[in-house]
Amino acid sequence: MSLGSSYRSPNVSAGSFHGPSGLTDSDDSNEEYDSPGFSFLAPSGLTDSDSEEDGEEVQSRPVDSPKPVARVSVPSPAQQAASAKKALARQLLLEATQRAVGQFDAAVLEIDAEEAEQLAAVEAAMRRLRAEDVDKASARLEAADDDTAAVLSRLQVVHRQKTRQLSENVAAVQQVAAEKAAKEAAARKAAREAQERQRLEAERARQQAEEAARRAAEEKQRAEQEAAAKEKSEAAAAQQASAGQAQADRGQSAEASSGRASSLRVAPGAAEAEKHCWDALRAAEDLVRPLVEDESQKKERRKLDKFITLSVQQISGTQQQVSAKAAALVQFLQGLGQAPRTYALLQLAGRLVSQCECQVALSHAFAFPLAEVTAAVAAAHPDLVPLLLSKLQHACVLAVPKLYIHYKGRDEAQHLKRMGYREVEVQAKKGGAPQRQYESTDQYTARMQGYVLLYGALVQSERQGNPHDLSHGWQYVARLLNSLPASRMSATALEAFLKTAGFRLNAAFGRQFHKLLAYIDTVFMPDLAKQGDPDARAVHSRLHTYMHDRLFLKEPEGRRMPFSDISTREHA
Repeated sequence: MSLGSSYRSPNVSAGSFHGPSGLTDSDDSNEEYDSPGFSFLAPSGLTDSDSEEDGEEVQSRPVDSPKPVARVSVPSPAQQAASAKKALARQLLLEATQRAVGQFDAAVLEIDAEEAEQLAAVEAAMRRLRAEDVDKASARLEAADDDTAAVLSRLQVVHRQKTRQLSENVAAVQQVAAEKAAKEAAARKAAREAQERQRLEAERARQQAEEAARRAAEEKQRAEQEAAAKEKSEAAAAQQASAGQAQADRGQSAEASSGRASSLRVAPGAAEAEKHCWDALRAAEDLVRPLVEDESQKKERRKLDKFITLSVQQISGTQQQVSAKAAALVQFLQGLGQAPRTYALLQLAGRLVSQCECQVALSHAFAFPLAEVTAAVAAAHPDLVPLLLSKLQHACVLAVPKLYIHYKGRDEAQHLKRMGYREVEVQAKKGGAPQRQYESTDQYTARMQGYVLLYGALVQSERQGNPHDLSHGWQYVARLLNSLPASRMSATALEAFLKTAGFRLNAAFGRQFHKLLAYIDTVFMPDLAKQGDPDARAVHSRLHTYMHDRLFLKEPEGRRMPFSDISTREHA
């Protein structure tokens, strides 16, 4: 509260304060006793900066001193009365002044109290401000702690990212090493396949030469017999004997020349389809022969081989990988010219078939991703199918299906060659030179099973646009059961095909498929048991389990592929 305005007592005016009039006697007035005059001024101009000691200012106007007189006189009663009145007036004035001073002191105390209250309010406000400052400081500290925690969290994230990047780098290095090893293995395998092709071509040329020599010998023998018959015209009996002998010899020669055909078991439709695929393969090989024989195109061929080989080797059992590799192959083939594209299709067909004995034979479930990629590429490039089938049927006669029957007394080595047995080196005892002999029947059937598994997975694929769909699968089973005898070989092919395609055959053909299974159970299986082949017991047991446990109702392992690999999700 400011003290800027002067305090005014309610009993004292701000002007002059005069004593009561009429104190002099009306009859005897003396000029030496003039009416005394007093001036009392209330304190004015006080502010908060003014001192309390300056709070009042009293000015009195002194009474004019009496004129000196020459004589001393005794005051009269009137004068005494006037003096008494003056004394009373002074007393009243003093009391009024004291009351005014007391009121002023009270006002000052009230002002002090108000100032104390204001000071207390100011101190309380300061305390609140200090408390707010403390809260703000605490908030800043908490914010600093939060920032520190955020920085630590970011550092942890960066550490995890660096760790993951390091792991990915290690995986990339391992993948590069694996790809390098795969390339080396593919190169070795390609060399072996080239040697095998050369050997087969040499064997085919030798067989053709032997066949030509045999026919020439037969023609020569026939000519000699006719000449001998003409020279022996002296006697009819001799001529008849000679003619009968020549006829017998010709019959034996015809039987010998048709012995290979009589041992072959194949359905007419299957033989015609095989010939169609073989013609397509020959046409494709003729088309790419200039590209293959041109040494200036060696770099281009190597580029095509590398892409096809890596794409097939990187196929895995996930939907993501199958779609990626199929799309990459389709796009790659679409960007090639006619001859390079045909060359790439031939290489792709060969790589897919080669996977049967090194991947599918070891893991039957791998047939499904391999077949899905094949179906996706064939949907965009249908001419892949006859090339693939021709290579598949060349490697596995059971994929036609056809079968060569071996009769006693016939050349067993020739029969094994026709069936597709491979020659392997066997280390001789006592450090001798290695010898070559044909692989065992167990090894042969394991390889054949891989080829048929791929074929079954291909025909059962539900890929849109698959040119070799389930109808071809039904034809395959019908031709096998109608034309091939029950044996370990045919049963192995049948069991492998049903293992991959039986689920879809049952879903598509229903009761007709059940009738087919009934025929297998009542006709094919008893015929297989009658063969008396102890090595056929295993496949007989597997077929029996498949039908009687109704495994065709269960989706085969590997057909329903996960979207992505677990390790890929962990890295992501």
